[in-house]
Order: sequence, then C-alpha cells, then structure tokens
Amino acid sequence: MAVERRTTKAGRVRWYARYYDPTGREHAKVFDTKRAAEHFLSNQRESLRSSSWIDPKAGRTTLDELWKTYAAEQLPQRRPTTRQNYQAAWRNVSPVLGAYPVGRLRNSDVQRFVNDLDKGPDTVRMAHRVLALVLDNAVARRLVTTNVSKGVALPAAAAPRDRILTSSQLLALAEAVGTAGRGQVLAMGLAGLRWSEVAALRVGALHLDGRRLHVVAAATEAGGRIHLGPPKSRTSRRYVALPSLLVDELVVAADGKAPDALVFPAPGGGVDRVGNFRRRTRWDTAVTKAGLVDVTPHDLRRTFGSLARAAGADLRYIQKAMGHSSITTTSRIYAHLYDTELDAVADALDRITRQGEAP
Repeated sequence: MAVERRTTKAGRVRWYARYYDPTGREHAKVFDTKRAAEHFLSNQRESLRSSSWIDPKAGRTTLDELWKTYAAEQLPQRRPTTRQNYQAAWRNVSPVLGAYPVGRLRNSDVQRFVNDLDKGPDTVRMAHRVLALVLDNAVARRLVTTNVSKGVALPAAAAPRDRILTSSQLLALAEAVGTAGRGQVLAMGLAGLRWSEVAALRVGALHLDGRRLHVVAAATEAGGRIHLGPPKSRTSRRYVALPSLLVDELVVAADGKAPDALVFPAPGGGVDRVGNFRRRTRWDTAVTKAGLVDVTPHDLRRTFGSLARAAGADLRYIQKAMGHSSITTTSRIYAHLYDTELDAVADALDRITRQGEAP
C-alpha cells in the first residue's frame, strides 16, 4: 500500500492511493490531497485486516440484477403463493429502483420510494419487505456492507378486516349455501380452517371418534395452478377439536370414501377452487339470503376465533387452534374480543374498594 504524488500535464498535484485486494489485484483511487488519500488507504487497510473489505466494482450491480439472483436462489424454497406475492412486489420496486447500482443506493432513496409509492399500506410494506430481503442477500454476498433499507419509516399496517359472524349468522349462511357448501362453511367457521386446508382435507386426517381433525396439507392456488403441499407454516400443522355439529357433517362427507380421498372434492373430482366454490354455491346470493353483507369465505375462519373466545378460550388456545405462528398475530386480530372484560374488571375493583371484599 502506498500514496504517490503525481503532477498532471496542467501542473495540478494529485495523490494516488494504491493497495492490493485479497486476490492480489491492485486498486487505486485519486485524491486532491495527501491527507484524503492516506485516510482512504487507512480505511482500506483496516477493512482488509478485519476481512470486511468490499470490492468497489461490486456496487455497480443493479437492483434488478440482484433480484434475478435472489429469485433464482431463494424463491424456489418459498411457498407458491409467497413466490407470487414477492414477484408482484418487485414489480412495484423495479420501475423506480431497478436500474440503481446497489453501491449508490442510500437510505434516503428507499425512504423516498416508500413515500412516493401510490399504493395501499400493505402493498407498500410488502414492496419494502422484498427490497430489504434482496439487500440482505447483497450484504451476504459482500456486494455492500449494509442494508440501507433498515430504519425506513413505513405506513401503518391496514387494520384487519372486521367481518365476524355470530353463531346464528354462521348457521344461517351454512343453510343458505345448501349441500353444495354447508360442510366447507362449517369447517371454516367451527374449526378455523383456511380454505386451502379445507380443499386439501383427506378422509384419513379425520379422527371423528375422538372429535379431532389433523391439518397436514394445504392446496394453494398461484399462477392459475393448484399446489398441494404442507400447511402455511410449521404451527399450521395441528390437531383441531370438533364440535358435534361439524362431526356430524364430516361423517356424511366422508362416508364410503377411501382414506386418501378428499373430503370436499370438486364436483368433477380433484381439488376444489375457492372461485369455483363461490360460483357453485352462488355465494353472494347465499350471503344476502342469510341477511349478511360483504362476507368472504376467509371471514368464516375469523368467525371461529370469535366464537372460540365467546366459548371461553384464551388467546393461546385460539393461536394454537388456528395455526398462527405468533401470538402477536392472534392478538392483533382478536384482542378486541377482550374489550368486554374491561368492564368486568372495573366492576370487580368497585366491589373490592367500596364493599371491602377480599380479592
């Protein structure tokens, strides 16, 4: 490593900082002052000593090029629906930041991208999440030293959809869809299954004598194709306790079928799709007939959480029964179900303080 003084033809003095990378290749950078050149060389010496040195040319790689590498290496390990969501998210990133060399990207650039993306909060947050993953990959590959997307202010997540049915409304909807969909409605509303789990449910996963159902598979739809595989997460693989009403429904649906047969197949055989289910059952008409408005099949899963809480279950049970990977997810969706307990606690405190009752 050395700093060399040179004079240009125009008589200007310049300072060249030269050093060798770990492969023995020489690098040089020109400065106006000797002090700046020595400071740069000192930084390079320290980064080489600590094995944190980054090749300056690596920073020329564009974000679109990084995405292609990330997609090829990482997306095959993701669920089909996750791959589809990540690809859609990058389509929001690419037009704005795709041509950026990663070494030039700054935290302020990412913040401006987030601020200017004219999409809903969940779409903005997903775009930022995928960008952060791509930059994490760039750090791991030693193309840059830090992930500049960290610390960016994001819009608040959208409030969870609040369409929760009462038990009577759930039963009315099950009656309105009729035999073409009653079992599926009750499986979502009384067992908390996702549609993908209902569609992949096989007879062998039913343990009706013990009033249990084992969730071991999911049928997700992505890119117009059905993908059969494990449930959404490790915690989604679970046993669910069944009320007698659902047991009776499943006994009928599974009658005479082999263990590997689908409990709720499509009319022509094979895995049922939620869009076909809605058309076949005339879902919107059934919702109106049941006296309801703007209800989706996924709202029935949320209904299960509400009914379980009304039956006395705490958040930990609801988390386990619904297969949430985190209690935070459960509490974000269902914490409002505890609001009525505030009055009960206040009343109990009144009794203790005013009437002298022991706690």
